Amino acid sequence: MNCWDSLDQVAEGEDPWLGPLAGVLLAELELREDGRSLLSGVTAQLTGDAEAARALYAEADEEIATVLLGNLLIVSGDLVAAEEPLRRALRSDNNMIAGYAGHLLGHVLISRNELEEAGNVLSDAFWRCHPRGTGPDVLVPWVGVRIGELLAGTFMLDVVDDLMEAGGMSELYFTRDFFENAAHFTKHGGPSLTKIGLHLFPCDFDVVRDALERLSVWSDERYERGRALTVLLGRRLLEEERPWSDYYRLWREFVADIGGV
Repeated sequence: MNCWDSLDQVAEGEDPWLGPLAGVLLAELELREDGRSLLSGVTAQLTGDAEAARALYAEADEEIATVLLGNLLIVSGDLVAAEEPLRRALRSDNNMIAGYAGHLLGHVLISRNELEEAGNVLSDAFWRCHPRGTGPDVLVPWVGVRIGELLAGTFMLDVVDDLMEAGGMSELYFTRDFFENAAHFTKHGGPSLTKIGLHLFPCDFDVVRDALERLSVWSDERYERGRALTVLLGRRLLEEERPWSDYYRLWREFVADIGGV
């Protein structure tokens, strides 16, 4: 198996850090002259040699190396230092690089509870990655899941207010829309979280259970993230639904079944 086949396999997995990283590398590096140098940097990063990774990124193309440095700093636990290179990469004319930078910066902002800015940054990143905005689709599932999770647990962010005012639809409609878009673009990966976020709305619980089962096979951490999304979104749906409706009863029973009520 060559390195590109290996990256494709990683991009199709459930890892929230390696999945989008592999997708970016597939889209950006295969045809580049400095692709091998950058892959060597990623290899050094994944094998624990952060200093070698930084040196190899410094030798490569500035824009993509900048966003890869931001990724390295986040996974190394230095979220403060990661912000500067990510904000630089956010200004790129390359939709892939800017979208990936926004995806990572959204994580940094959420960790600081700066949810309004996180919503705006993730929304911009989503549309930079979306083919509708002439972007590449490889990151759509990952960014869509991240902003969907944020909206599921946060009421009335400015980014949703703007969408509601322009589109005349409800807050939960737009939450679902991000998950629906994320589930549609699966060329290089379809994280199970997209299926949870989309199929919980119409009570397609078999699909949600299958997604949770897949996550449990990957790791307890992946499963707990999926379960948390199910509970969070399920509770939001219950708050919006009339208690005497059939959907209310079905959602309540399902959420209770996985330990959420």
